[in-house]
Amino acid sequence: MINFSETSSSTQVAAQGSVSVVLAAFFSDSITKMIPFLILALIVILVDLKFGISAANKRGEKIRASRAMRRTIDKMISYFCWVLLAATASVAFGIPILEYIIMGTVISIECLSIVSNWLEIKGYRIKGLNVIKVVGDKLGVDVGDATIEKIEDNITS
Repeated sequence: MINFSETSSSTQVAAQGSVSVVLAAFFSDSITKMIPFLILALIVILVDLKFGISAANKRGEKIRASRAMRRTIDKMISYFCWVLLAATASVAFGIPILEYIIMGTVISIECLSIVSNWLEIKGYRIKGLNVIKVVGDKLGVDVGDATIEKIEDNITS
C-alpha cells in the first residue's frame, strides 16, 4: 500500500508506483487474453441456469428467483477468479497452455452439470454420480458401477 507520509522517500513511492503499473498491465493483458473463456463461461453458466430451472420444475421444486440469481452471480465471480488463477499460473510456471488446461477443466465440470440436468429433464438420472462411467463404457474401459436409469414419474400432472 502506498504510504505518502513524510517519511516515505521518493524512491519508495516510485518503486511502489512502478510495481502497481506492472501488475495492472499484467492483469489487463491476462484478462484480455482470457476474454473468450469469460464469454464461454457466461454462456455455460446461463445454459446451466436454464437447464437447472427446468430440471427443478420437473422435480416439482419451487424456484426462488433470489437464490437462482445469487448462485448465478456466485458462479460468475468464481469463474472470474479461475480466469485470474489460470492466467497467473500460466505466467508463473512459464507454461502458456496451462491457462487453457485449467479453464477447460473448470468449464467441463459445468458442462457435466448441464448434461446431468438435461438427462433429468428427459427423464433419466445418472446413478453413481459418475458420468465418466458412461464414456468409459463406450470406450470399453471399466471405471466404476454408475448407470443411467429411467426415472419413474411419481409426480401427478
